[in-house]
Amino acid sequence: MEDKLLGLSAAADRAIRFYSSRSTQFPPCCGVSAIIPQARKITFLTQKKNQQPNHQSPITNYLRIMNEPKHSHFVLADASYCHVLEDKLYIGKRELPEKFPLPTYKLDFLTLTFQLLGLLVLSFFIVMTLMTKFYVITFTLSLFTITLALATLRSAGFTNTFNIPIASIVKVDYTKKSFGYDFFVIHYSDKIGKIWKRRLAIYDSKICLDQAIAAMKDAKLLK
Repeated sequence: MEDKLLGLSAAADRAIRFYSSRSTQFPPCCGVSAIIPQARKITFLTQKKNQQPNHQSPITNYLRIMNEPKHSHFVLADASYCHVLEDKLYIGKRELPEKFPLPTYKLDFLTLTFQLLGLLVLSFFIVMTLMTKFYVITFTLSLFTITLALATLRSAGFTNTFNIPIASIVKVDYTKKSFGYDFFVIHYSDKIGKIWKRRLAIYDSKICLDQAIAAMKDAKLLK
């Protein structure tokens, strides 16, 4: 639409210049005196439309460009999405599935097992590099080990559920980090009243952070 308006404006400008320079060569019956005002009107209206300010917020422009879902949602640190629906929080891809998975009420022992195995492997190589006096490699592996150990501590005691019914949510805690990702901790209960926790790390972007807090507040899950 904007390309058509620009083309129309350019044609109007050319018409104004052409008829203005040759207005004395045309008799009054040709209607040149009527063409010029109309062409100037088209040019004015086109320029006015192009000069209109964009009142959309940065978040609105961001969502429009990224073709985001229309319902309330936010992006997580692992690039997955938390969809804030009327009856549930769904953690998954950008598109909603035809059939939602059932809520999970158990700790994520699988991830914890792989993390512990990773720590054992790194510890083995640290000992080997110390014995062979490759201290630079020892230092690098130590950094990886510390990072993995912190990730293990953060994930311990949490579930990995992809579906949290809104009715089962007891409370939502928001933690702001100076270094690393800000995150929510969703406290939810099962049928017998036992409380479980799901950690949702928010993507490291101010737009995503503002969107996440607004989504939680709109759903009345965060004060």
